[in-house]
Amino acid sequence: GIELEAQWAITDRFSADLSFTYLDAKYNDFPDAGCTAAQAVATPPGTTCVQDLSGRPRPFSPDYSGKLGLQYVHPLPGNLRLLGELGVYFTDDYFLAGDLEPVLIQDSYTKFDARLSLGSADGRWDLSLIGKNLSDEFILNWGSDQPTSPGSYAALIERPRSIAIQGQYRW
Repeated sequence: GIELEAQWAITDRFSADLSFTYLDAKYNDFPDAGCTAAQAVATPPGTTCVQDLSGRPRPFSPDYSGKLGLQYVHPLPGNLRLLGELGVYFTDDYFLAGDLEPVLIQDSYTKFDARLSLGSADGRWDLSLIGKNLSDEFILNWGSDQPTSPGSYAALIERPRSIAIQGQYRW
């Protein structure tokens, strides 16, 4: 794989950062990998269920992913500053489970986060309006098939779109 990161001070008030990852993560040799729950049910009694994942992708390994961040700082009268930030995160699809269960694939997505802050010019305090996952993407963080209940799956879902107000004071 390869990972690139760059930061650019476009002006004294406007900056950007970029990160990009390309990953070719595959199992070289994994002939005795554990089965999915569906494969285990289809295996005749008394037979060990294994699958060959050699050459297949590894879980949580999208081919590409990255982030573009933009930040703008604007000075205001009264020793105040206004800060605006935008983050765009993107990823290719990837498996969530180590057995490469086909039901548990996180599709590719692009999500947006933003922040608008008013605070002191010295950074001692600020009040922010924060938006996370503004594109309201359905994102699975983890997933597993349930071997004791074939056809059942457990998954953790990332928080949907959220808006928050945050205040900070640094002593």
